Amino acid sequence: MIKNRNIIKRAAICFCISTLLISNITGCGKKKESGKKEEILAESGKVDKDCIFKEEDFDGVFDKDVDVPFMELVGDKFKCVSHNYSENKYKSLLAGKDGSVEGTFDIPIEDEAVSAHFAADDAGNLYVQYDAYANEDAVYEEDAKPIGSWLIKYDATGKELNRINLFEQFADVENYKVEDITWTKKYGLVLSTARGIETYSEDGSFNVSVDAGPIDKLELYEVDLSSGKDDQIYISGFGQSGTELYKVDLENKKLGEKSKCLGDLDWAEFFKGEGYDLYVKDQNNIYGYDSASDSVTKLLNISDSDIGVGYGIRSCVALSATEMYAVTDGYNESYVLAKLTKVNPEDVKDKTVITMGTMSGSGAVAGTVARFNRKNEKYRIKVIDFFDTYNSSGEYEDMLNEINLDILSGKGPDIICFDNSELDLDSYINKGVLLDLTSVFEQGGALGDTELLPNVFEMMKTNGKIYTVFPSFDLNTYMLRSNFTEGKTTLTYEDCDEIIKNAGTDYKDAFYGSTKMGMLYDGVVYGGKKYIDKENKKCDFKNSEFIDLLNFANKFPENFEDGMNGYDPFEPYAEGKSIFLDNFVSDFWWYANVTQGVLNGDVVCIGFPNNSGENLATISPNMQMGINSKSKNVDGAIEFIKGAFDVTYDKSYDYFPSVKAAFEEQMKYATEEDDKLVFYNDTKGRPLTEEEVQKLYEYVLSINTLRDYDWNIGDILEEESAAFFSGQKSAEEVADIIQSRVTTYINENS
Repeated sequence: MIKNRNIIKRAAICFCISTLLISNITGCGKKKESGKKEEILAESGKVDKDCIFKEEDFDGVFDKDVDVPFMELVGDKFKCVSHNYSENKYKSLLAGKDGSVEGTFDIPIEDEAVSAHFAADDAGNLYVQYDAYANEDAVYEEDAKPIGSWLIKYDATGKELNRINLFEQFADVENYKVEDITWTKKYGLVLSTARGIETYSEDGSFNVSVDAGPIDKLELYEVDLSSGKDDQIYISGFGQSGTELYKVDLENKKLGEKSKCLGDLDWAEFFKGEGYDLYVKDQNNIYGYDSASDSVTKLLNISDSDIGVGYGIRSCVALSATEMYAVTDGYNESYVLAKLTKVNPEDVKDKTVITMGTMSGSGAVAGTVARFNRKNEKYRIKVIDFFDTYNSSGEYEDMLNEINLDILSGKGPDIICFDNSELDLDSYINKGVLLDLTSVFEQGGALGDTELLPNVFEMMKTNGKIYTVFPSFDLNTYMLRSNFTEGKTTLTYEDCDEIIKNAGTDYKDAFYGSTKMGMLYDGVVYGGKKYIDKENKKCDFKNSEFIDLLNFANKFPENFEDGMNGYDPFEPYAEGKSIFLDNFVSDFWWYANVTQGVLNGDVVCIGFPNNSGENLATISPNMQMGINSKSKNVDGAIEFIKGAFDVTYDKSYDYFPSVKAAFEEQMKYATEEDDKLVFYNDTKGRPLTEEEVQKLYEYVLSINTLRDYDWNIGDILEEESAAFFSGQKSAEEVADIIQSRVTTYINENS
């Protein structure tokens, strides 16, 4: 089932640290089978030549900044539905195989929070079913009840042919809800609902073919519908054994046996096409499914084919096992219609494979890899997802230990990406795992002619040498309206007291989402070498600044009552109820969004409050990576890193680039007119002024602290500060213990 809702462009700011210290993270879904790691690693240096498809993009079919949740073949054209999140508008369009567009019309769904499903018949009529919810959060709650449900039919021109209020139609059905819809020539429209699997007749009647009882017993996470060859209906979902698929016998009103060949596929999706009974897509591949033998045949390897530039395929239709059309994620934050054609194995170019290990799965990694693989004639990058590869026990700590042991023993990939992970970077440097890249940036080196932002370049160094680099970054700082600061660019704890008192609020609301422990650790992270200097194996918690920080953190609540689910971290700031916004600013667009759409006025970046008069802001690296010193493909790895820094600027670049020229290009674009600038809360935006971008540029250049989360130190802070927060020990006593424990930890691990 495709779920849609009106959301802002980028995920809200990260409150993970200020809310709580995350304990062990466990993998979702089923555990990986024993031996899976060895199989994945053995294949990591190979390219699946039998499953390579060439992508031919047709730009301009879909508007920018839209999702395309539905695509179906109608005659010789593709019926698609796009969803513009910022404007919450749905559009139907018909696209030809040459990328031509005709017959577009807007779908008038006015409700802001909906779960929508689509189906098209062979005449081009579009069926739209959607459930409306009271708010956006309810859309994703498993047991949430919709407040309305409709089924609407439009002809090919957008004329409404029929509208049914399903809540009125089924007023006697408790918790009525539609899970999915599909259309077949034989049965017409088929629905998966709270009543079971039912068909809809054009006279307005609904007839249950398979009762909900047997389906409920399957305990599937949602019940998706698919129609395959000969109008065979299937239901699927995620169950106890992973992806589960069942035939639906509408005529005999029963379910078939569960397919036994799909359990290893993660969150598979199904679509129809010629040549197989059904087609199956998971995160990595597309398969053909044969129901007679209950088997799948791998047809298309998504990553080896370099399809899309980030997350691959959104929707797909198979004309045959060798020709498909898909909606893929393209450049400039847009989806594109693409023709996918199988390449003969003998025509697949032989390239040296460079392996890259990562746990982030970020768009920055995926997009950079796809760009490199499409352009480079000699090398290709093959990504090893550490989480997927090593998550055999389901225990996060065990997984980390296994990854670290493999890398330290020489089994690691050519390139190691450290984004959003707890990989032991310091240990890798100290034990010679990472290659010294200093010469790469010197005159005559691969990046010797590339000018980076000077402070960012310095932050890439460890003891004067470069072991890891990052082509882009986020800015981390506290922001608030200038009317609170009275011209100050940094605030003491006493200043915060005064601001909160004058505003008639408290710390809980002024720093929305923050907790005692979160603020303590955040203060240490923002303080950087003020507290922890790993290069020189020193730490300093026995000082007045840390005592002040402990007392400051003690003003916050123990827990964040709203939790991590079902809240909007920007709303209280936009409404003026909260004051101090801890923000991750990823680019000038995001800065404009926060200043104009959230804080709505002149804004000051003050860093983390402190009593030393410093503006404590940090830089968070994106795609921070190093080269394995034991790699046999160092030249190829360096070429990839060079490509990552070679940012051919496009207007959708989602991070601050480390390259000075690219950063300045982003500054220039931020001042240009753009009629489509819509920010948080549907605020109509304006370009930034030259004064505003210059001010932010100078602020970025003033930062000298690289954000470094060390969860082991976080655990020490959490364990020992509890005695102070509960009143059992003084701040000085707790500081002494923390000093001793962190000193021991640094000496043992640096």
